[in-house]
Amino acid sequence: SIEAKDFTPEMREAAGACFVQIGLTPPTKGTVDGKLLVSAEQFLEAAYRYTAIGGDCFYCAASFDIQRAMCENHIPIVAHVGLIPSYITWTGWRAVGKTASEALTMWKRLKRLEEIGCFAVELEVVPGRIAEFFAKNTSMIYFSLGSGSGGDVQ
Repeated sequence: SIEAKDFTPEMREAAGACFVQIGLTPPTKGTVDGKLLVSAEQFLEAAYRYTAIGGDCFYCAASFDIQRAMCENHIPIVAHVGLIPSYITWTGWRAVGKTASEALTMWKRLKRLEEIGCFAVELEVVPGRIAEFFAKNTSMIYFSLGSGSGGDVQ
C-alpha cells in the first residue's frame, strides 16, 4: 500500500507484478496534489489518474456515498472498519468491538460496505473472535491489522 501522493510511474515500475493498493488521503491527513479530497468527483478523479499510472485498487475510508460512487464507477475499493487512525476522534486509540453494541455497529457498517460493492476491508484492532465472525460471514477479502490471525491477508 502506498499513499497516492507518493505513487509515481517509477514506483509502479519498481513494484513489478505486485498488486499495488493506493491510499486516497482523507481530508484529515492532508492533500493529494495540493487538493483536499472531499467530494465523490474529486475521489473519482484521483482514482482514475492513479489507475492510469497502474494502481490496482484504492484504500478509501471516506463516506458511504463516496465509496458507493467509486464502486459504481468500477473502482476497486478497500474500506476500513475498527480503529481508523485518520478519524481517531471516532474511537480513541483502543480496540474497537469489545462490547456487543460496538460489534453490532461494526457489523452493520461492514455489511453496508459489502452492499455498496467494496471488495475488501481492513479490520484494524478488532478482537480476534469478532474479526473471525466477520470474515466467515462476508464475501469481502479481510485484511487483518492487529485483528487476529483469521484474516485473508495479514
